[in-house]
Amino acid sequence: MSCRKGPRSAPRTTEAALTAYTAGPQDGIFTDGGCDPNPGPGGWGAVKVIDGEITDERHGHAPNTTNNQMELRALIEAFKMAGPDEEIAVYSDSQYCVSTINIWG
Repeated sequence: MSCRKGPRSAPRTTEAALTAYTAGPQDGIFTDGGCDPNPGPGGWGAVKVIDGEITDERHGHAPNTTNNQMELRALIEAFKMAGPDEEIAVYSDSQYCVSTINIWG
């Protein structure tokens, strides 16, 4: 996979990410997923943040998948992290996921 070809510029630990990225929302559930190549091996992640602190995180992978499948898996897990009566924003960089919830849902 291309992400293994050289050093990564993004932080590799939770602590490093929290130190590097201080701007943006301090509350919400943040999701991402993808694969390389598409289709191919992929992964997803979701992180719940309250008052700037990570309160829950989940991740997974699949040996043969698509970008959309991984983005949707992250979104599904994000909703599982939210309490039944909890109002919390869910953030995704996937237009497919955003449209699924805000337009087609």
